[in-house]
Amino acid sequence: MYIDSHCHLNFGAFSKDWQEVTDDCVKAGVEKMIVVGADLETSQKAIEICQKHPALFAAVGVHPHHASGEFDVEKLKQLAQNKKVVAIGETGVDYHVYQKSKYPSTALRINPEMKNRQKIIFGQQIQLAKTLKLPLIIHNREANENALDVLEHFCKDDGIYPAGVFHCISGSKKLLQKILALDFYVGVDANITYSQEVQTLVADSPLEKILLETDAPYLTPSRDGSRNTPQSVKMVAQEIARVKHLPENLVIKQTSTNAQRLFKL
Repeated sequence: MYIDSHCHLNFGAFSKDWQEVTDDCVKAGVEKMIVVGADLETSQKAIEICQKHPALFAAVGVHPHHASGEFDVEKLKQLAQNKKVVAIGETGVDYHVYQKSKYPSTALRINPEMKNRQKIIFGQQIQLAKTLKLPLIIHNREANENALDVLEHFCKDDGIYPAGVFHCISGSKKLLQKILALDFYVGVDANITYSQEVQTLVADSPLEKILLETDAPYLTPSRDGSRNTPQSVKMVAQEIARVKHLPENLVIKQTSTNAQRLFKL
């Protein structure tokens, strides 16, 4: 059994056929998928479609790209208490400058004010995860160790860190070791097929701390802009097995066990 621990079947790319895509994935052996929200609207949508299919589970959160938009932590808390919700996220910090966005360019400037707002919103979601005893799905893009700094700030009073995963792992070996030292999992996507950085990080990560992800409809293995689907977890598992010199069946079994343990699937 494969588990895609991070996909976006709640996004517009799947608005017309998410159920068909899900059924095809289950037939292909991807028996469980976590549908991840990026703002309040897509978090609500994640819950709605997950309630209609037994293979789907939801995560609710506000992505740092949406820090300039609406954020209502009480609304998020209400969504998070739905029985289909297994995580808070995706949330975190992101200093990448996006070329395409629904927000005006003036709202996307990665200046000190925006960085601070991202950290505050991430911190509120850290606290929510701790309150509800749910794991975090953390997005950390082009921000070095900033996500760890925010985690430390919001967890230092009681010394308790929520469980969670660093989605679409990237960065330095030093960052990876700090992530693993805090007992977080690392999410591996199909960019492992072409990214030497990801391959290096996977080689240095214990299999017991790795989760399969697709980020569908994004990060298609072919890099041709086509729509990705959760079935690409098969390719991710193959590449992890190759990079770590392990039997593919072991990678499939252990990553599924990891996802079931973290998200209580």
